[in-house]
Amino acid sequence: MVWTGLPSIDEMPPLSESDQVVVDEIRQVLIKHGALNRFGINLLHSHFELRGDEVLVEHVDRTARTLTTRPLPVGELRRRSLVPTAFRLDETDEVPLAVQYCYRPPNSDLHAC
Repeated sequence: MVWTGLPSIDEMPPLSESDQVVVDEIRQVLIKHGALNRFGINLLHSHFELRGDEVLVEHVDRTARTLTTRPLPVGELRRRSLVPTAFRLDETDEVPLAVQYCYRPPNSDLHAC
């Protein structure tokens, strides 16, 4: 499971000066590849345990201007139009692991409910 082993948000220290070197190097790599406005950084953490058959999915309500993230069974990935939006890079995997998705309603170009 892609969220397995991540610390709780309550255990995560805030961004510190020692993190700045990492952030600066990532920024330089993104600039080098013209991807500064495509990729960013996300603090890997958990708020609650996900079952082994669940993934997090974002649902957008443009009218109410709300974004809700909730777990869905992995089986829903095949039945719904979901776009991977957050990835985890592990040392042992060559391909980024999608850890979060955004729901896109059928026959729509917009990510809205």
